[in-house]
Amino acid sequence: MEAGSVELVIRLVPNGTMSSILQSTVTNDETKEPAGFEVSHCLEGFDYQANQHSLLLMAASGTGITPMINIARYILKNPVDNSRIHLIFSVRNAEDAFLENILEDLVQTATPSRFSYEIKYILDGEVVTAESIRACTINKESYRILLSGPERFMVPLEARLAALDKTVPVFSFGISDR
Repeated sequence: MEAGSVELVIRLVPNGTMSSILQSTVTNDETKEPAGFEVSHCLEGFDYQANQHSLLLMAASGTGITPMINIARYILKNPVDNSRIHLIFSVRNAEDAFLENILEDLVQTATPSRFSYEIKYILDGEVVTAESIRACTINKESYRILLSGPERFMVPLEARLAALDKTVPVFSFGISDR
């Protein structure tokens, strides 16, 4: 790898939304060279201050897990931040939970009780709902909700969370299903 460049390892999933996009642009038709991709900052507008909330509830689906892992790592490496993180990861089946080893590493390296997670398997009938997200809170606890993934995952959750309690801050980012 040359200086000033970044190499990415990408898992292509048959019929996956992002996989289809990436596979359709594998080569430049004129030069037969690999296509270039623009990398952008996906957390535009996301502000985080240590200890601002006692709990961050994260719900991710599919490729939405990647920014959540990065946010969790950032928060957990701050020794003065006591915020806890709970992540709910929605996948089709166990094969799609290929980053579970990274989540386990976060559990092991975090100070006790600072990071926890659960995986919901869609094909087994397990669904992430606004109610399942809110069930992770303790009464009167200060918390913030982060959502990441495709629109078909986030839009219904955003609407239902707002209907349950408009005072809880929800931050959403992800890819378009279109």
